[in-house]
Amino acid sequence: MRRTIGTLASGLALVAALSACGGDPAPRFEAEPSAEPTTASPSASAEPEPWEERTPEGAVAFAKYWTATFSEAFKTGETTALDEISAKQCEGCNFFVALIREVYDGGGSIDGDAWQFVNAGWSSPKGNESIVAVTGTMRIPAQTIRRSGEEASEAAPLTERYIFTVSWTEGRWQTTELVREA
Repeated sequence: MRRTIGTLASGLALVAALSACGGDPAPRFEAEPSAEPTTASPSASAEPEPWEERTPEGAVAFAKYWTATFSEAFKTGETTALDEISAKQCEGCNFFVALIREVYDGGGSIDGDAWQFVNAGWSSPKGNESIVAVTGTMRIPAQTIRRSGEEASEAAPLTERYIFTVSWTEGRWQTTELVREA
């Protein structure tokens, strides 16, 4: 059973879950690609980044890239890059963008090491590699959220399973759904 974003109401929400409503993809675990994504903009070079490939392995690399981009956004408060790689209908993505903006626009900050998406595998509807479910373990480090005029809230580190549903749209991957497995 999956839990939705409802458990994320407090400032500790950033660490509690990345989730949204959705279907039940049946993950199939494959070998994890060895290249780690970076938070750089899409490559203009002739050689695409692993997460720019329209393959299931590219989808796995993209889920890691999304996580790195999210981690950078919560450290800086800048959500433009995260918005660009998240589909408008992605409730989990929208929730985290709104939380980051609320904290930073109010003069606050979010501190903690980067989240890491590891042990990832993929599944895809038969004959449709444009939609890929990527399942893996999210390592969420301790986080501190400081809101202006409030006492800082702290959360302990967590390790949880997540499903990213990513879709190849207009020549690139986008996260269309984030679900925390419960």
